[in-house]
Amino acid sequence: MDISLLESQVLALSAKDRAALANRLLDSLESMDDSEFEELWGRESLDRIERSESKSISGEEVATKARALLRCGWLRQKHAWQNTYRSSREAAC
Repeated sequence: MDISLLESQVLALSAKDRAALANRLLDSLESMDDSEFEELWGRESLDRIERSESKSISGEEVATKARALLRCGWLRQKHAWQNTYRSSREAAC
C-alpha cells in the first residue's frame, strides 16, 4: 500500500468525511492493549529522534518546564479572576 497515495486521497475528502475517518482511526488506536501501544510509541519516538524531529531532554528539564507552565497557567487564571472581580465591582458602582 502506498501511504502517500492514500494520504492524497484522504486529504481530497470533505472536512466532514476526514473528521469521521480521523475519529475511526483514533478509536482503533484506543482498542490497543498497553503493551502494543508502548511498543509502537517506543518505535515512533526512536524514529523521530533518528530523523531529528525531536530531541530527548532530561527529566529535570521536563519538570522545570512543567512547573513553569503550571505557574503561568495559575497566574493567567488569577489575572482572569481579578479582571472579573474588578468588572463586577465597577458595574456595581
